[in-house]
Amino acid sequence: MPDNMEKRILVIDNDASRFESLSSVLRDLGVLQQARIAEALSLAANFKPHIVLLSTDTAADFELCRELTMAQADCRVVVLTQDDQIAHRDAAYAAGADDFIADPLHFAGFRYQIERLCKVVGDSEQLKQSLKDATDIAMMAISNSGEMGGVIEFMKRTSDCHDVDALLTALVSSCAGHFQLKVSAQIRTETEQKTLNSEGRSSPLESEMLLRLTEGARIYQYGHRLVINYPKVILQIKDLNWENSDYIGRIRDHLAIMVEAAAHRVDGIVLEQKMAAQSRKIRESLVTIGEVLQQFDAEYKYQQSASRELFEGLRIQFSSSLTRFGLTDAQEDDLLYMIEASSKYADKLYEDGFSLNQKFAGVTAVLNDLVVEDAHLDSLRPSELDDSVILF
Repeated sequence: MPDNMEKRILVIDNDASRFESLSSVLRDLGVLQQARIAEALSLAANFKPHIVLLSTDTAADFELCRELTMAQADCRVVVLTQDDQIAHRDAAYAAGADDFIADPLHFAGFRYQIERLCKVVGDSEQLKQSLKDATDIAMMAISNSGEMGGVIEFMKRTSDCHDVDALLTALVSSCAGHFQLKVSAQIRTETEQKTLNSEGRSSPLESEMLLRLTEGARIYQYGHRLVINYPKVILQIKDLNWENSDYIGRIRDHLAIMVEAAAHRVDGIVLEQKMAAQSRKIRESLVTIGEVLQQFDAEYKYQQSASRELFEGLRIQFSSSLTRFGLTDAQEDDLLYMIEASSKYADKLYEDGFSLNQKFAGVTAVLNDLVVEDAHLDSLRPSELDDSVILF
């Protein structure tokens, strides 16, 4: 209780005039109430005093002090007595009294003692509140740390999700398993829409309902439900207890982080799948190009061989027929030289063709290096459902 809050002071005394005297001295320190000894316990239970001034002279009155301190553990008891014997002080201490003031009272000193006691009460209440606040903060930090562990674990799992089904299962199972929430979620891409709830199933009606909820704000509540709505991913938390506002605030923040991470992972999955599809098409095209180049090489070699046979046959025919043409030796040598030169030129053309073929082979080798490896493509295929997934 703050120090400036009005204190409740209970005066237990059968003498009304004595109460009036004490009231005139302590009036501005708090709310004063008189109780006779016979009614002290019942009145204290309702009044809940911070300070009790107990006028006592008998052992029975000390027993009343003990009962008061047991019933009102936070109140401070001051024993007022005419007997200043050590035995009485010991009895007051044993009964749980906080102070002992002997008559006759010196009102200035008495007021000062009660003022100090009021300050002690205020400081004690402040200390209790500070301790409670510190304990609440510590417990919140512990809870938040455990909850953040669930968020981090989910974000680790998303890196192993290479299809929408696996990502959707990871999101729902994390909410159900780590946060003990009943949820339903939906992921949408240009080519597919998947829905799952924490019961491990979904229905066309639930899928349609979630699709309608995407028209709302980023985070909003309706009834006992909370909706976190990001592009391509929507999460609905069912039957949420809104009485614990601190817990709801933390859960909302944690789940918003998870849903946003899932939305970004959806973009990554779509990109991976597009890259994988493009790589497979490129690889199929490269196989076709390789087959065409092999066929081209075989035809080139066949044409080169046929061309050589043609020029060789032509040279033989010319050699056997030149005697009938009446040519000089120099003219015959010129004709045979031209045939030989044409044959060599044809061979050179074929060799240039082989060089072009090798260049094509080099290009296809570079393209092969650029496409995604088969082993990596296998890792991008639909993930298997983890047996440890918790659904209920």
